[in-house]
Amino acid sequence: MTTIRSLLDNVCAGGVLTVGDLAQVTRTSKRNVVRWRYRGATVRRDVEERLLELRAVVDLARKAMPDREARTWMRSPQPEFEGMRPLDAISEGKAFAVIDLLGSLVDAAVEAPIE
Repeated sequence: MTTIRSLLDNVCAGGVLTVGDLAQVTRTSKRNVVRWRYRGATVRRDVEERLLELRAVVDLARKAMPDREARTWMRSPQPEFEGMRPLDAISEGKAFAVIDLLGSLVDAAVEAPIE
């Protein structure tokens, strides 16, 4: 069983996301994120769903690229999202578009010939 604390630890591992990023995506304060992560405070159902989507994005980003590159990619405007950053797309409920794009990147990396 995944707890909110372990979920938050997972998405923050390797510095891919920060407490500020989590606050942005869940549309709450950094203080609330800290309460969830370190004090085990309860989250609303919609926030839990957003965090689960975020974990799926971070897991795929880690398959597609190293943590440092994933961190930069999540914060960089992407033409596939009309110049929006992936973090912004996720906060607007478009996590599945980000997941689709990352899935394509992972597939391309797997299919690329090794030189």
